[in-house]
Amino acid sequence: MKRQSILALLLLGAASCDTVKQHHKLEQLNWVLGTWKMTTEEGQFIETWTKKNDTLLQGSGFFVAGNDTPFREELSIIDRNDTLYYTAITPKNEQVPVFFKERSFQDGDILFENPEHDFPQQIRYKKRNDTNIIATISGRHEGEGHSEEFHLIKQK
Repeated sequence: MKRQSILALLLLGAASCDTVKQHHKLEQLNWVLGTWKMTTEEGQFIETWTKKNDTLLQGSGFFVAGNDTPFREELSIIDRNDTLYYTAITPKNEQVPVFFKERSFQDGDILFENPEHDFPQQIRYKKRNDTNIIATISGRHEGEGHSEEFHLIKQK
């Protein structure tokens, strides 16, 4: 009985360490939380991120041109078994979630990838400082390499 109790405690301790590790990884992305904006001649792109719980960040992105919103997406970053997944839901994909798996993750720089997606195949967020990040979408588009950068400024 004593041996089983010790084994149960060891397993519980190992599971707790694993849970802390998972949550720690998502916490390293706290720098994306908040509202971000980029202004162009055509209008404004706004992206907002909030923390829903220890394994989920929820976001939305939209482009405003005058009184029109020609682009809108629902976003999330999910921690599943110590791997982060970026999910985008857009009208272009008929509201079906598109998943991008974490490919590389360093302090202030995360790259997600889905080589099967039409465009983009890669999404990267890079922290420049506390008030500036660059979001980049890239991959093959109409048979050629293509990349778009969004220089986002923190609003609140």
